[in-house]
Amino acid sequence: MDNAADQNEVKRVDDQRNAHPIGQPMENHLISEIKDFAKIINDPNKDLNRQLRKQWLQLAIQVNRVLYELRLSAGIRFDADELK
Repeated sequence: MDNAADQNEVKRVDDQRNAHPIGQPMENHLISEIKDFAKIINDPNKDLNRQLRKQWLQLAIQVNRVLYELRLSAGIRFDADELK
């Protein structure tokens, strides 16, 4: 892969180290989110951006809690869980 975030090219390398292109370039479906993050990163002190950061952080915390509870209820455990 040329870039995990913005894939323009993927190649398969054979035993002789020859690269063979695979597939076609893909459209990045997260472009609107990327632009929103860029606005906040480029102007972090703007009141609206501070408010959005706070809202996004709260949403991320809620999503993380739900995913954690779902994982535990499904019996999925990781070694790091034992460190708590």
